[in-house]
Amino acid sequence: MDAASPALAGHPFEVVMCRHLLRTLPEPAHVLARWRQLLAPTGRVILIEGFWMPGAGLKAEAVIEMLAGRFVVVAHVPLSDNSLLWGTVVPDERYTLNAMAGR
Repeated sequence: MDAASPALAGHPFEVVMCRHLLRTLPEPAHVLARWRQLLAPTGRVILIEGFWMPGAGLKAEAVIEMLAGRFVVVAHVPLSDNSLLWGTVVPDERYTLNAMAGR
């Protein structure tokens, strides 16, 4: 199924979770708008993304701007500084964003 515009019907979802996919889609802001339509009023989108060298991915600040107006960012957790997760220090930006559907 097309992740950018899934053909899903029925009850709204409580969570849409995405790991390293948003950055690969041609119009991530439009994708987030479509995913918002899939969510219940109290639903959440959980994004695990990053900006890797040499410039692949999405910076957290850019994704937060895409979420504005449709979602309320509940948590932005940087992951790059936690060397226990990677076994070493990483120079790139890795993060999670947890956002609740806006009213």
